[in-house]
Amino acid sequence: MSQFMQYTFGGLTTGAIFALIALGFTLIFRVSRVMNLAQGQFYAWSALIESSLLAALKVPLWMSLLVAVVATGVLGVIIDYAALRRTRATDISTLLVITLGASTALEGLAQVIWGSNPLSLPAFTGNNTFHFLGASLLPQDIWVVGGLVVVVIALGLFVDRTMAGKALTAIAEMPSTVGMLGINLGQFRLLAFFISGAIGGLAGVLASPITYISYSSGLPLGLQGFAAAVVGGIGSPLGAVFGGLGLGLAQQYAAGFVSSIYASAVPFAILVVVLIFRSFRQRTAIIDGRRARVQFIPFGRPSLVMAIALGVLMVVTPWTGHEGLESMGINAGIFVLATQGLQLMQGQTGIISIGQGAFMTFGAYATAILTVHMGLSPFLGLLAGVVLSALIALGLGAVTLRLSGYNLAIVTLALAEVVDTVVNGWRGLTQGATGIVGIPTMGSLSTNAFYYLVWALVIVGAIVLYRIDKSELGRALKALRQDEVAAATNGVAVARLKIGVFLIASVFAAVSGSLYAQSISLVTPGTFDPSTSILLLVMVFVGGETSILGPVVGAVVMVALSTVLSGVAEWLSVIQGVLLVSIMVGMPQGIMGAIELYWRPRKAREPNGSSKEMTA
Repeated sequence: MSQFMQYTFGGLTTGAIFALIALGFTLIFRVSRVMNLAQGQFYAWSALIESSLLAALKVPLWMSLLVAVVATGVLGVIIDYAALRRTRATDISTLLVITLGASTALEGLAQVIWGSNPLSLPAFTGNNTFHFLGASLLPQDIWVVGGLVVVVIALGLFVDRTMAGKALTAIAEMPSTVGMLGINLGQFRLLAFFISGAIGGLAGVLASPITYISYSSGLPLGLQGFAAAVVGGIGSPLGAVFGGLGLGLAQQYAAGFVSSIYASAVPFAILVVVLIFRSFRQRTAIIDGRRARVQFIPFGRPSLVMAIALGVLMVVTPWTGHEGLESMGINAGIFVLATQGLQLMQGQTGIISIGQGAFMTFGAYATAILTVHMGLSPFLGLLAGVVLSALIALGLGAVTLRLSGYNLAIVTLALAEVVDTVVNGWRGLTQGATGIVGIPTMGSLSTNAFYYLVWALVIVGAIVLYRIDKSELGRALKALRQDEVAAATNGVAVARLKIGVFLIASVFAAVSGSLYAQSISLVTPGTFDPSTSILLLVMVFVGGETSILGPVVGAVVMVALSTVLSGVAEWLSVIQGVLLVSIMVGMPQGIMGAIELYWRPRKAREPNGSSKEMTA
């Protein structure tokens, strides 16, 4: 009994942290319809700011807590004003990607400022344990749960008793009429972001004395808080509280009675089950997160010129005799393969996936296990990875085919988190954190031969995407992206197309992961962690998500950028995050889209421009 109570109180403490973060998600979503994936960064930043105030400036504890919470509130305002307000997009999925970029940038900046070493902060009222109902508790546990209670009561009073709170309620319930009521939507939206940031910051300063904090603490906690908000019913403050407490209890019970290794995956598994269950309770598919209408970029003369230039660069790189350039070319080609599958999902179909790295993991580990542990050929390992990824994609597509928009995006991100947890914990098969070393290349190819193999597969992938784009299937995929309901009404087999797209994209990713493992002769859980999926997103959007050449351009640019910045690697995440936000806000069509769109107005100004185009 005492053991059960210990897990219960531990679950309530963990759940209170989840609930505080979930409240921030809920408040922002009610007012702006934005799913702010940067919410977890407020948790990390507040604790890190507090650590600097205490250690460097010798600020008293309570003053440092207040300053840290207010600072993260201001950080929330900055994200809204500097990023979200600048975009013309209004669809939930695009805004989700922008906040993901902001989260990546903040995490990288935290690493630059505070380093990588985890920090522990002092408890508010000591560390002497006390016993209650057979469980051993710390005073800080009471502060965490009490902090949640205070926030819930304060929010209730704020909403019911103040004009600002009533205005926020009006914005949430009657967004189309608030202007007629004289409510300044912009000002109150900033207020909501400030309160949301402050609540996330409060979670950080409350939890940091009982857990280590580092620059990377924000995203995992943010995703678990997001899971709590969705499970409880996004937009419902009370649901966020119960969702957080429920997931906290489930995680602690799993850790205590099953295995602590896989406990962190429990909230995401519950999230997937809840989303799928809800989708089957509805008569129609969930369409609340449809992508905005886009202009598909044709393969015109600029794309042809770019293709020729990239082809020449690809051919001559090994001739330079520069091993660094050749290695960079291999990495670029491997990432192109992964982003080609992502381009099919996002660019042509409008399905946002934040879990492509998980399918790269399947390809890499299948190759590693079959070659190193079983002595089979790398080619068979690659095929096994493709089959495994395809089967998982088939199953995932089948159970999530009724989901769309941010719901589907979050399911793919949950998959990435679950896979990362499994490969870390299944030590008997994956060797845990040490990984598997000594992976051979197919046919013991030389570096030059392997380079050309990778880029030959890239060309095959580009041809496949081009043929799909010009076929009836491509037109159906575009119709699906523009309006899923209208596509289904016109006879498009929506479910079959979604499963097919998942299947094809998983094959691209598995091949990419297998080749990457062969190229470095090593695979570890960190090789394709969730940050890899974010990097692939950046590559697609930088190159242009609706252009066939977009994956090539995006991957080459980002790999080259990573190589150039290798001396200041800690800044790489900052640059990737800022670049993703900048592209989504200022150039959503990407590099190739911008080139194609710039070319056409110039031709239109030329006399007989159309006839020149026809005879070129």
